[in-house]
Amino acid sequence: QEGLETAAAALTVASGEWLEPFRAEALRRVPPDPNDWPTAALALALGVGVWTDDRDFFGSGLATWMTPVLHSALAREAI
Repeated sequence: QEGLETAAAALTVASGEWLEPFRAEALRRVPPDPNDWPTAALALALGVGVWTDDRDFFGSGLATWMTPVLHSALAREAI
């Protein structure tokens, strides 16, 4: 429970209004599933990758991290 509280304290909720300027570009990047646009927009806005196993993001031009690859990368960082 303590770890969850720590993680929740570090989160910031981004409103749809804040993401709206990135909507058109995000929709262009994830045409297989338009419902994914907020995630793509957030990645564009922050200049970061997306942690996902959703193949709709592959080929989007956004850096994507699948769970096993992310675990492996984080394990190497800890060494």
